[in-house]
Amino acid sequence: MLSMVFRCISLKTLRFPTSGAFVMCILAYLIPLSMVISIRDIEITSNFTINSNYTLWQLDNLDRYRTVVGTSVAQLSTLWVACCVSLLCIPIYSVMFYCRFRILKMLERPGYMFNTTTTLQIRRLVKALTVQSMIPVFTLFPASLIFLSTQFHVIETTKFGYIIISLLSLSPTIDPLVTIYYVQPYRKYIVDLLWFEERPQISPFLSNADPRFYRSRSNSVLMMRNTHFV
Repeated sequence: MLSMVFRCISLKTLRFPTSGAFVMCILAYLIPLSMVISIRDIEITSNFTINSNYTLWQLDNLDRYRTVVGTSVAQLSTLWVACCVSLLCIPIYSVMFYCRFRILKMLERPGYMFNTTTTLQIRRLVKALTVQSMIPVFTLFPASLIFLSTQFHVIETTKFGYIIISLLSLSPTIDPLVTIYYVQPYRKYIVDLLWFEERPQISPFLSNADPRFYRSRSNSVLMMRNTHFV
């Protein structure tokens, strides 16, 4: 969301102070900070009987687990964390898609102040951010809905806990791949990092200072210019 808001304001005003970016980041990270602070007040228990009551005695062989930690959803700290990872996503995504709409509208204006290459890069970045914002719709939202449904006994089973963990692990795995695919500088860096080409043999009679050779910036390989030899 911050990336979308930052680019929308930057394109609209053509300037954005560094201090404003720092303030925006600090304000945005207050919510995750409040979640971390509120977790310290959550009361947990490792008692077998209490945890079995939490799971409605549906989890077999609970006493054989090495670590079992349970908590009640009735606590304010638990409700706040559950709200941040579920209900708070609605206004966040609303702001993101609104900023995306405004960015694309501004780029479509005739005679905008960016050249074709810069406009194309901005479009690719916005597309990457859009795809990245769509990933939690299929990972975070289902996990949040399943979590809330189990806490309020809408779903009477504990097996969905494995699905929640699997869904939450998908976003940090897919996000870097989307960035590498859509954003050219990241993709070029990864390709240069992983692509090992065999460097061509250079004649020992020609040095690097010879004007017929130049160094390529993309792969740092000495290449010969198109020079006619007599």
